[in-house]
Amino acid sequence: MSKIDLRKLVNINIQSSNFSTSSSIRDTVVLITNENDIESHIVSSKVELEQRYPKANYPLIEKYGSVFFDNGGSKLLVLPKGADDVNTITNLDNKYIVVAIIGLSFSDAKNLATSLDNLEGIHRKILLVRTTNSDLTIPASGVEGEEGYIPAQDIGPTLANYDSLAIKFSDQIGAEMAIGAYLSRIKVYGSNTVQDYCFTPETIKESTTPKIDNSLYDALQEANWNFNLELGGAVRNIGGNLGSGKSLVNEYMLIVCHQTLTEALLKLLVTKIKGNSALASIRAVLTQELNNYVINGYLTKDKIWENEDWVVERNGVNYPIISKNHPLTQGFHIQVLPLSSLTSAEKAEHKTPPIYVILADSYSIRVIEVNGGVI
Repeated sequence: MSKIDLRKLVNINIQSSNFSTSSSIRDTVVLITNENDIESHIVSSKVELEQRYPKANYPLIEKYGSVFFDNGGSKLLVLPKGADDVNTITNLDNKYIVVAIIGLSFSDAKNLATSLDNLEGIHRKILLVRTTNSDLTIPASGVEGEEGYIPAQDIGPTLANYDSLAIKFSDQIGAEMAIGAYLSRIKVYGSNTVQDYCFTPETIKESTTPKIDNSLYDALQEANWNFNLELGGAVRNIGGNLGSGKSLVNEYMLIVCHQTLTEALLKLLVTKIKGNSALASIRAVLTQELNNYVINGYLTKDKIWENEDWVVERNGVNYPIISKNHPLTQGFHIQVLPLSSLTSAEKAEHKTPPIYVILADSYSIRVIEVNGGVI
């Protein structure tokens, strides 16, 4: 596909909103490395990884790649490190959503995420990073008791408020690749394939320095760092959020949804649609594609719109988009404005009227509370 920005043709940017309840897979993760001279290559198994990047020559690729494939990862694009990480990542094809960089420090990851957070819609990326206990505090400086001494500061909860950063707290090199492996296994056109990342069994070492106690557990949860504990007879991921606190899987699926909707609408666009029949076709294509996300479990049918009535004004006319307490029984709501809502300039540019899509994405239950006595 050409490098033209597809937003010139189809511009989808669905924003997150908080709802209350009324009661093609992107399987390739990117690993960027400066380890020796390599060419870009996609590997599909641990055997292929070991053959192409033998441990003796590429020890770090082997460590990162092994975690990825040991946790069921689908495909891994190994990419040489460029002069600028931001440009390297933003210039990736849209289908490459999840990115890890060998040896990336937590401070550098935060700086990089600041730039990546500016990406929208189909261009969004998720950066993986590993961190350790040292990133929970700022070490003391100076000599205690003397002027200028600054004690250690616990800054964990404020470290990573980023929509594009997924953090793994672990002592195992490459542990963040378990996150990429999980996302690479989600099948968009499957049935009930979209599940929360929290409590997923993983082939990874439980963090050992230090052992996670109640206070550290609370700090890690508040900081939105993913970490591992042994629960239910297996080492499992705890957490499931991005650094911003948003659900990792839901945000990943929103990116994929943007992309597949864009692709579906582009296929329709090249059939040279026009007039009111085009608007009906657009609605049909959106409905068909979004139904796939109901089937795979990303969208749920049990939510309602509890915000105030949403009305937009176009050419002096108010158009209702959705009303308060409207049930989202399809898992989504589509409102296509009429052709009369277009301005003269928009008609001259052959634009469609505005299309509004509201998604009822699914948030999983992670904590069960039972209060009361035993009878």
